[in-house]
Order: sequence, then C-alpha cells, then structure tokens
Amino acid sequence: MKQLAKFFRQETACCLVFLTTLNLKAESFGDFNYRLAEDGTIEITSYPYDQSGETIIPATIDGLPVTAIGPRAFYLCRGLSGISIPPSVETIGEEAFGYCDNLTEIIVPSSVRCIGDRAFSNCMSLHSISVELENPHFVSLDGVLLNSELTRVIVCPADKIGDYAVPLVLLQMKMENSQGALKDVPANINYATQGQPKHRRPRSAALQP
Repeated sequence: MKQLAKFFRQETACCLVFLTTLNLKAESFGDFNYRLAEDGTIEITSYPYDQSGETIIPATIDGLPVTAIGPRAFYLCRGLSGISIPPSVETIGEEAFGYCDNLTEIIVPSSVRCIGDRAFSNCMSLHSISVELENPHFVSLDGVLLNSELTRVIVCPADKIGDYAVPLVLLQMKMENSQGALKDVPANINYATQGQPKHRRPRSAALQP
C-alpha cells in the first residue's frame, strides 16, 4: 500500500508540472518550440517532424533551465536518429518520442524523475535505454527501463531481441497483488515453465509501457 501511495504521489506531481505550462504563449529557439512555465522553467513542446539526424536539447534557453519535454514534443519525428537530453530535464511527457522510428538509443539523465505513459512507444529501432547511475527514480537492466524499486517495467525497447530475465522482485509483487495473475506486465513477456522467466520478442514487436 505504501508503494502504491508513493507511485500515485509521483504521478500526481508529474501531472502538476505539465498543468502549470498549459495555455501559456509558445516561443521558439532554433528548431525547438517551447513554453515558459509559471515557475520560470522551460518546457519543450515540439520539434519539426521532418528533421533528420541527431539533435541536442538545450539545457537552458535565455538563461532559464529546460526542465520538461512536453507530451508529444518529438512525436512522429521519424528521421530523428539520436537525441541528447540535458541534465536539467526532470520530466518526459506522454508519447514524447512516440513513433521516432530511427531512434536507436536513449540515455536518461540523473535529473529525470517522471516519465509519462508511452513516452517511447512505437520507436521501432530503439534497442536500448540507459539510465545514469545517480538517478534515484529509474534504472536500466540490460537496456530495459524500470523503476528504481524494480517493481514496474516502464519501457522495453521495441527493437530489443533475445532473452530478458524479469527481476524476481517484480514477479513476486505481481503474484502477491493479483492472486496469481501477472497484471500490468506486458503481454509479450513469456514465462518459462522451468527456471527464471524469460522475455522473448521478435524485432518487429512493439511494446507499450
């Protein structure tokens, strides 16, 4: 129950961050559109979908810190092959990088504390998500993004192939909370009849967080 309460507090905090930026005037900085939040921080709101190659999100704009990547900020940026997220970013919004078909790897900075639903959905070339060691909220195990308590799979990259061993603490928690039914665990994680469960997925499979 304490873990559940902690989760909802984190999710509520994430929503509040994005609500403070609604209905504010959009500005631009290079290829980035952004909003100025009430607390004086910057949220990246969009990026040209027809741009290709790699890009670097600025840590500051006009001296103000960039702390959020807004919902669908890079949605449908199919030509984006690489992106650098600065250590100032604290939140990544829902579907922020949805359908970035050529994105192969993401490094989550230590500053990120909230990642929205389907933030990396349908990134069909994404094979690895790394997390800086100092991040207290998320970890990466063999390229798969989980919360720091190892009780929730946040994102399994769509292009990850081979076997993946699900952390036992996650399995135990799901079994205890759902009376034997592993709820909230992605449907295409297959459980072996002997030994530790394995995750097998074809290259073309897409996994929603």
